[in-house]
Amino acid sequence: MGRTTAPRPVPPERVAAEVVEALRRERREVFVPAWLRVPVGVRALAPSVYRSLAARFG
Repeated sequence: MGRTTAPRPVPPERVAAEVVEALRRERREVFVPAWLRVPVGVRALAPSVYRSLAARFG
């Protein structure tokens, strides 16, 4: 099994539905897919860890 360098594409309909839901709930940010919130949190809370992981995995 090969390693991919980016997340799989998300259908535009799903992104649009998430944006509409974010507007409805007055959210300022939305992550599609939701697991992409994890690297953002790591970058904010532990920038040195994020940099080392980014250097290793791209």
